[in-house]
Amino acid sequence: RPGAAEAFERWATAKVRSPPPERLHEHLEVRVTDDLGVHVAAARSFDVGDLVISEEALVKLPDAPQGARLRLERSFGERAAFFSPAIGVDWSAVDEETRRAALTLFFVHPTMSKPGSRQVDSNIECTKKLLANAEPALREAFHDPMDLLRFLHIVDLNIHRDEERPEHAEFTGIFVFGSKFSHSCAPNCSWAFSREGRLQYTALRPIKSGDLLTFSYIGNGMNLLTSTIDRRRRLSTLWFVCQCARCVGPDLARWLRCPRCRSHRGCLPEYSEDRGSSSGRPAHVDVQD
Repeated sequence: RPGAAEAFERWATAKVRSPPPERLHEHLEVRVTDDLGVHVAAARSFDVGDLVISEEALVKLPDAPQGARLRLERSFGERAAFFSPAIGVDWSAVDEETRRAALTLFFVHPTMSKPGSRQVDSNIECTKKLLANAEPALREAFHDPMDLLRFLHIVDLNIHRDEERPEHAEFTGIFVFGSKFSHSCAPNCSWAFSREGRLQYTALRPIKSGDLLTFSYIGNGMNLLTSTIDRRRRLSTLWFVCQCARCVGPDLARWLRCPRCRSHRGCLPEYSEDRGSSSGRPAHVDVQD
């Protein structure tokens, strides 16, 4: 998009705290590809535990007041959580430049921001209803219901929220560069909030210059020990099918000791593609180290 490079530079200066904004290009490289869209790669090597980036939120997304959440639930039912960020933000403190950056510098699934489908048209009607009963600051920020719907989809796909530490709820937000880290079920980074509320990405393993910078959209720890099928099911709510090395390779989360050859390294069964039965080929395939 024209002007995107200047916008990233502008918000790096305003929001990035480490590395120094003028040296960000020595640490991170912003790339654009057809399959990943706008994403970031390492411009230098990182060791385990290195701080990759520390960044302040472009827009903070505090929880809406309880009374407002209850009204949303009465009006929109199970969709209340989707619409809640619209009324949690103090829009009187968000200037036009920030609002425009929130609408243009983040990924939103193209089918979710264009009228025509039953789901999108239904959400547009709900957004109109929300604006009709909203506080003046929200109506002033979003004259066009489609802009508000786009913002809500951006939040849905790009939000950073620490659900394991309730005391960090006030740090929830969308982050210009943090949102450009890609997903992997074998991530090389993890994120956390600092005491000041900054989003900080840290290297989990050695990273080489040119490597894609990744984290897990489904959390770390036990969340990553589930099967490929289970991980893809959880990721389906984010409108993509994971193609990371773990998901396209043997599903080692379901690794069992082979009853045929007793290999400790593990074997994978082979099945025919037509009926799901055992093929005429060897009944198992040795998993390579």
